[in-house]
Amino acid sequence: MALLRDAEYNAEDNTVLRFSVGSLVDCRCHIGWVTGKVVRLHYNQPGWGQRTVPYQVRLPTGQLIYAPRDTDEVIRAGNAGTAW
Repeated sequence: MALLRDAEYNAEDNTVLRFSVGSLVDCRCHIGWVTGKVVRLHYNQPGWGQRTVPYQVRLPTGQLIYAPRDTDEVIRAGNAGTAW
């Protein structure tokens, strides 16, 4: 499952990411907001060439998704009270 697609992200643009590996986050996807943990930064998937996205996120189900942009419309700090 990918998050809502938007502009491509490039790790070479010197953007400082807001979250680190292990951060609890809420991600917007086609079914709404879901909670997960950041597992990789500047994620690149086979077949993407040089394209990267800011985050790869693991959901409690084990499924991996990615955040194409580092904005509150796509990924935001998770609720500390959310069961993981």
